[in-house]
Amino acid sequence: MLTEKDINNRKNEMINIYRNITPIYEDFKNKIKGLLIELAKKNKIKYHQIEGRTKSENSFIDKAILRDEKNPAIFKYSDPIKQITDLIGIRIIVFFIEEELQLEKIINKEFMVIERIDKSIDLLNNNKFGYQSVHYLIKLNKCRQLLDEYSEYKDIIVEIQVRTILQHAWAEIEHDIQYKNSSIVPLIVKRRFAQLAGLLEIADREFQAIQSQEKNVNEENIKNIKNRQYSDIQITISTIEAYLNNYIGVEKNVSKIAYENEVKILLNFGFTTIEQVYECTKGYDANNLSKIVRGTYEGKIEKFELVLLASMGDNFLKKHLWKDNSWFIEEKSKDLKMLRKENIIIGSYKIN
Repeated sequence: MLTEKDINNRKNEMINIYRNITPIYEDFKNKIKGLLIELAKKNKIKYHQIEGRTKSENSFIDKAILRDEKNPAIFKYSDPIKQITDLIGIRIIVFFIEEELQLEKIINKEFMVIERIDKSIDLLNNNKFGYQSVHYLIKLNKCRQLLDEYSEYKDIIVEIQVRTILQHAWAEIEHDIQYKNSSIVPLIVKRRFAQLAGLLEIADREFQAIQSQEKNVNEENIKNIKNRQYSDIQITISTIEAYLNNYIGVEKNVSKIAYENEVKILLNFGFTTIEQVYECTKGYDANNLSKIVRGTYEGKIEKFELVLLASMGDNFLKKHLWKDNSWFIEEKSKDLKMLRKENIIIGSYKIN
């Protein structure tokens, strides 16, 4: 049997070893975290959070002195540094299930995957409740192992967890309740946990279905706008961008915030569809209006505002989102005067 002396000796030995390797593991954690952030950005994967940690000394020692379940006379791990595989942990929290699948492809491509563990299947097989994530045990692939910046990390295993926000919320709440062993949980509580896990899984799938449907509708709307078919297309950031690309021209440096502001302005006027925007703006040359008022060709948002000013006239001044700002009204009144002077037909378009 293992004596108290054996355990203390193991503790002291492991403390010395772990303290020596911790700086290397900290460095590697930061490199892997940075690499995953870079890969997510490169592949245009949105994520809520990417976080990393190295196992605390106390947590490592607690594992290193565990007795073997089948033979309590020996330690569970003969070589804890190599056999405990979560000394470095990276957690990636995403919004949708689809992003989990995208990350799986990237992890398989960019790393050497030693093991993939689906915790939900593990829980089912062991008759436990829960709603968990997918974990990967990875090492650097052979190409990265040959690079000088990674050479000292080639044998280190990293655990990567990938979760949706709902999976993460479940895990945090479950951890807080601290039901580690489902055999001690009252049956009624078990049932409620199981029901909740099912609801969260359905919610995750529904969020994914909503995102997919929105993407499909958006793609169809943009396709119709390109073909100048505007009927029944709602005003959104992406549809107003597509319309202005058609009407005025593509401009790469327009920010999402600029389109968002323009949508707010249009909605405040009472516009709800792209067809209404088309009816309001047709017949006006945005480039010509810009040249008359500014003397130069401005950005397409500014050009579009001039078209709205010309087509709506005084209604533009009365109903604009910034109508209470005197500087804005003064500036736009001057613009309107210049357009009239150049014999531009000033309309009075409004949404009833």
